Amino acid sequence: MGLDGGTIPTRGELVQVKKRPEQKDKAADTLHKWSNCTITQTPLHKPIVICQLGMLFNKSSILELLLGKSTASKCKEMKHIESLRDVKELQLTDNMSKGESDAPYICPITGLEMNGKHKFICLWRCGCVLSERGMKEVKSMQCHKCGIDYTSTDIVIINPTDEEFDLIKSRMEQRKSERTQCVAGSKRTMDNEKFIPHEHSLGTTSSVSVTNKDISSGGTHEPEKKIRKKDSKHKRKKDKKDRRHRHKSKHVGQDSSTNPQIHPGWAAVLARR
Repeated sequence: MGLDGGTIPTRGELVQVKKRPEQKDKAADTLHKWSNCTITQTPLHKPIVICQLGMLFNKSSILELLLGKSTASKCKEMKHIESLRDVKELQLTDNMSKGESDAPYICPITGLEMNGKHKFICLWRCGCVLSERGMKEVKSMQCHKCGIDYTSTDIVIINPTDEEFDLIKSRMEQRKSERTQCVAGSKRTMDNEKFIPHEHSLGTTSSVSVTNKDISSGGTHEPEKKIRKKDSKHKRKKDKKDRRHRHKSKHVGQDSSTNPQIHPGWAAVLARR
């Protein structure tokens, strides 16, 4: 059998066994996700932005994506980024005692390093980055770093897990619906208001703001602009009627058959010739 020297073969040497797939190093994968841009896979550097789904990017990569210069512009995972309003620049706290293996940023409350071992969140309203443990210690709906009030909808989990993805996606849709409602409400307010400027001819120095509700309320006094408009229209009609009457009076007793198309002034000039 060729087993010289008394060697004993194992089962793996005689039978081909299916090899197990290589296991991914979770620690290295997590560190790569927290320290590199999602699009270009290059190291993160300020300014760093976050999308509404919690992914981290270099701002230059997002600009290339929106301009169509990036290969990720046709990627389905980036369809939720349509403009710079869909990303937020992070307000990070630098790690002053950073060594070669330490994370460059920390939580301003607890001092935990932002390296993927601890859960961090971003407040969408102001862009400040805090650790989840620090938020539980403060227990306030006011940002500890800048003092801006926020709601639960503004909390964006950085690099969420698969279980947290549905929650963060529902918050993104809620923020978008609130933004569209706010824009529609401000547009309706502008449409319902009318601005009447002051008239120098009347010597008035104040401006009057009239809404549709005030006009249709049935008050005893009409707006000043509406009254002036009616007076000017009536005056134009009267002037037109007077001009027509004066033109008729000039042609009374004149024979229209002799010079039907000649102006009276020209008729006098021709008569002298």
